[in-house]
Amino acid sequence: MRRSPLPFAVLVVVITCAAGSAQATFPGSNGPIVFRADDFDTGLAGPLMRMEPDGSDVTKINGRHAYFSDFRADGKRIAIDIIQRDLDTHIATLRPDGSGFHVITSRRGVHDSPSWSPNGRRLVFNFSPDRLDDPDFETRLWTIRANGTHARRLPMGDRGFDVEPKFSPNGRWIAFNRLRFPDGGFTQATFIVSMKGKHRVRRLTPWHLDAEHPTWSPDSKWILLNTSPNGAIQAIRPNGEDRHTIRPATAGFGGHKPWFSPEGDRIVFMCENQGTLPEPPEDYNQDICVMDADGDDVENLTETEAVYENYPAWGPEAQ
Repeated sequence: MRRSPLPFAVLVVVITCAAGSAQATFPGSNGPIVFRADDFDTGLAGPLMRMEPDGSDVTKINGRHAYFSDFRADGKRIAIDIIQRDLDTHIATLRPDGSGFHVITSRRGVHDSPSWSPNGRRLVFNFSPDRLDDPDFETRLWTIRANGTHARRLPMGDRGFDVEPKFSPNGRWIAFNRLRFPDGGFTQATFIVSMKGKHRVRRLTPWHLDAEHPTWSPDSKWILLNTSPNGAIQAIRPNGEDRHTIRPATAGFGGHKPWFSPEGDRIVFMCENQGTLPEPPEDYNQDICVMDADGDDVENLTETEAVYENYPAWGPEAQ
């Protein structure tokens, strides 16, 4: 386990959420980036912030505590998860300027990590009706209409403790992570489930890799992820082939929660200055970085001291 607070839905199970986002990057012109900052004292993430792709014009657009965000394909709405005072979590949507805030889930329990379908009519998320301290707590994948109706469990060939679902931009698959706790330990892997036929489930990464935070390329040909806990950023095909490292973790540098730009030419991610070091440095920090799709030309967009930015998402320009 590392430095940052964990996605609320999996806080109780000590999942490594390195110093979980991840969703689909729909194709379009490169638009705004949203992100939050971790509060290590409370274990929560702070207000939703928006900035331009070059890091300029940073603006707070929503003040609620939450974690993950996802832009609709037309760029006109963002889905987020929010934490209520009763410690339930819910799914809400809002416009990129922060207006039009609307909570779409109401059932008691944990609803988080929303991801839009390509046509914008439904969202997929992970859900549990149980409290985090329930010994049987696990989340399953559910979908819901964008207006908050017709919530239902996602049909799957087999199920597990499944988190962070992401629609592919072509609508053919959903990528997600599955958690296991062998012999009191913890491991995770990235899977996909087909949206057609028997909804077959396929594991893409070996359990020992501890891959996390899968997101899609705009053309649906690649899935980005990072290894845990050190933060090497990798890409893999939806059929599980051609897995390769785009940006390795090094002593003093790790990358987490990678996300393609809508044009597919850049990747935004949370960058930190521990990487493969055994312990975080005294000046440990997290920022939002971008780099070319091949891992070159890394640029720190936020570069703030003692502000632990995290949970980036890159949306298209509103159509």
